Amino acid sequence: MKTRVVIKEKMAGHSKARGFSPIENGVKYKRTKEKLKEFEDKFTAAFHASPNLLAITQIDDGTIVEVNEGYTKMLGYSRAESLGKTTGGLAIWANPTDRVRFARHLKKYGEVTNFETTLRRKDGTLLTVSDSARTVVFQNKTHILSVATDITEFKRIQRELARLNRSLRMINEINQALVRVTDENRLLKKVCQIMVKAGGYRLAWVGFAERDKDKTVRPVAHAGFGEKYVMSARITWADTKRGQGPGGKAIRTRQPVVARDIANDPSMTPWRKDARKFGYQSIIALPLGNEGQVIGVIGIYAAETDAFNAQEIAILEEMSNDLAFGIATLRARKEIEKRVMDIDLLKTTFIRIVSHQLRTPLSVIRWSLESLLERKRGMVPPEQEILLRGMYEANSEVISRIEDLMVAMDIEEKRLTLNLETMDAAEIIQSACEEALIAGTLKQITHKITTPKTSLPSVRIDVAKIQNVISRMIDNAIAYTKDKGNIVVAYYAKNGNVRFEVSDTGIGIPSHDQPHVFERFYRGTNAATMRPNASGLGLFISKCYIDAHHGTIGFSSTEKKGSTFWFELPVAPKSKS
Repeated sequence: MKTRVVIKEKMAGHSKARGFSPIENGVKYKRTKEKLKEFEDKFTAAFHASPNLLAITQIDDGTIVEVNEGYTKMLGYSRAESLGKTTGGLAIWANPTDRVRFARHLKKYGEVTNFETTLRRKDGTLLTVSDSARTVVFQNKTHILSVATDITEFKRIQRELARLNRSLRMINEINQALVRVTDENRLLKKVCQIMVKAGGYRLAWVGFAERDKDKTVRPVAHAGFGEKYVMSARITWADTKRGQGPGGKAIRTRQPVVARDIANDPSMTPWRKDARKFGYQSIIALPLGNEGQVIGVIGIYAAETDAFNAQEIAILEEMSNDLAFGIATLRARKEIEKRVMDIDLLKTTFIRIVSHQLRTPLSVIRWSLESLLERKRGMVPPEQEILLRGMYEANSEVISRIEDLMVAMDIEEKRLTLNLETMDAAEIIQSACEEALIAGTLKQITHKITTPKTSLPSVRIDVAKIQNVISRMIDNAIAYTKDKGNIVVAYYAKNGNVRFEVSDTGIGIPSHDQPHVFERFYRGTNAATMRPNASGLGLFISKCYIDAHHGTIGFSSTEKKGSTFWFELPVAPKSKS
C-alpha cells in the first residue's frame, strides 16, 4: 500500500489575522487546507508514478523515509525492506564517500544537479545513475528528495564510442608509421608505443615465433607498463602448458585469442600472479601472418576485464594484418636492396677487371701508334699517317672513357680523394686553357682568354682535378660549337672566390634538358645527335670535383645560341704569420 506524502504548513495565528472575522478565517483556512490536500494528492501520485528512482532520506544518517516504484525496480529492494533502513545499512552506495560528498554539497547549497555515482542493487550488481536532489524540511528535520535516472546503458555506449574512437585513432597512427618508418625494429617499437598511448592499453608487445626445438616466442618490441613481465613470460607456441596461453594459441590456430578475465581464466595460470602485479585484467593475442605463414604474435593487455568487444577485435585484427604486411614489405625491400648491392658490387668488380684488362693492351697500342707517328720506326707514307692518326684518336677516346668510368665508380663508392696544394690560381687556369684550346684550331674556332686586371688570390686545390674540369668545359665548348664559331674564356675574382667561365656560340641546351645536365650518364637530346659517342660523365665528374673543393658550378644556356659554363672556388685562407 502506497503511503500518502503529507506536506505540513504552519497555520498558527491565522485566527488573529487583522481584518477578517473568525467565520471568514475559518472559511479561508478550509479552502487553504483543501488546496494543500489537492497538492499533496498530486505530489503523491507523481512521486509513485515516476519511472525514475525517487527517494526521501534523512540528510544526516541516510534513513529512508519514502521510496517509489522506480526505486524498487532499479534496486530490487521492496518498499517494506527499505523504509526505516539507512542507505549505508543496505550498502546502496557502491562508493560510500560519494554519499558523503553528495550530502555535504546539499547542506551547503541546498541542491545537486546530475551527480553521477554508482549504486549497488540488492543482488549485488551495479548501476550508474545521474542523481539530482534538493533539501526539504518536514517534521522539523532536513531531508533529501532525490530523483535518479539510470544511465548505465548510456555510459556503456559512451565508453564503447570512446574505445572505438581510440582504436580508430590508433589504427590511423599505425598506418602512418607503416608508411614512414623504414626500419623493422623501429616500426615494431613505434607500433607498440602507439597501441599504449593512442589505444589506451596497459601493455603491448610483439614476439616472433622461433623455429627452434622449444618453439620459443621471442619478444622483439614492447611498450607500456611491465617490461619485466614481457621478458620473463617465457611463452612458447608449442602444445605444452606454457603454450596454452593466448599468445601460443594465436600462433598455432592463426586466430585472435582473448582472455576476458585473467584472474579466472585457466589458460593464464602460469602468468596470473605477475599479471595481477602489473594490473592486467584482460588480454588479446593476435597472430602476425602473411601469405599463410605466421611469423609472430601481438599481445595487448587492458586494465579492465572484458575489454575487447567484437568491434574492437575486428579493428585490432585489421591492424595486425596491416603490420604483418608491413613487416613482409620491409623484409622484401631489404632483400631487394641487398641484391642490388650485390649486383652493384659484381658490376663494379666486373668493370674494374675489364677496365684493367682493356687499359693495358690499349696503352700498348697507343704507345705503338705514338712511335709510328713520331717516325721512331721510320718514315710513314702520308695516306698511312692519316689512318694511324684516326686510330690514335679512337684509342685515346676509349682510354679516356675507361678512366672516366673508373673515376665515376670512385665517386659513387665515396673513394674520391684530393691532393690539396695552395697554388697561384691564374697560373693554373692559364696553362690549362692554352692547352685545351688548341683542339679548336681544327674547326677554325676563334677564341679569346680574358685575364684579370689585378692578380688573383691563391686557391687551395687538387691541381690535376681542377685542370681536368677546365679541360672538360673547354672541350665541350669546342665539341658543341660548329666550325668557325667563337669561344671566350674568362677568369677573375668575385665575392671572395675565384671564378672561371667559358662561353661559346654552340648549339645550346634545350630547356627540358637543363635540370639534368650534371646527372651521371645524362646527355641532352641535341648533344647526343652532334656527338653520339660521348659518355655523359664529363659534367658529372666536374661537378663532383668542384663540390669536393667546397666550390659551386653552374651554367646558363639558350638553345641554338650557345652556353656559358662556370665554376667558383674559395680563395685559400691566409697563413698565420
